[in-house]
Amino acid sequence: MKMCLCPNNHYYDQSVHSFCPHCAGGLNVGKTMPAAEPNQAGLGKTMPVDIVADKQTGAGSSSDVGQTKAVVQYESGLDPVVGWLVCVEGNNKGRDYRIHAENNFIGRDPGMDIAISDDEAVSRQTHAIISYDIRDRVYYFAQGTGRGIVRVNGRATLSTTQLEAYDRIEIGNTKFVFVPLCGEDFDWLTKE
Repeated sequence: MKMCLCPNNHYYDQSVHSFCPHCAGGLNVGKTMPAAEPNQAGLGKTMPVDIVADKQTGAGSSSDVGQTKAVVQYESGLDPVVGWLVCVEGNNKGRDYRIHAENNFIGRDPGMDIAISDDEAVSRQTHAIISYDIRDRVYYFAQGTGRGIVRVNGRATLSTTQLEAYDRIEIGNTKFVFVPLCGEDFDWLTKE
């Protein structure tokens, strides 16, 4: 495993990703810029940054143009990990996937927040969603727009389900254990 730090202070495994999966290799995916110069009409409006595919990494696609993503950053400017999904059965057995605050979209596409690229039974886009609510300090799991049913502890999850530590999650042919970091006893926002 070769850990690398991107310009936005995200750590990622360079042996798995050729660019930072959290910020799409610095392509400003999901960021917005002023729509006009300060002296022009429209001051304060924003527009999505167009994506141009990086020829070295292949990051970015025309389907990403115009889409925005929520960015949760703490005072330090980081978007720290709040928990993990750990693969316990499937092609990626033993691999962990970082969960960040707010919504984490799960799918096979490398642009997903949690990309399960080696499971053809996982939908390319938003098969499922795992979320951490920073205000209530609670984790949720929900079916996405993918065709396949997802399960928590063996039961079909057709609506949002609150997660507990070490719940078993099934997405496609892959099974995970949910491992929380933040919650009642610890949170990045808590001042010690």
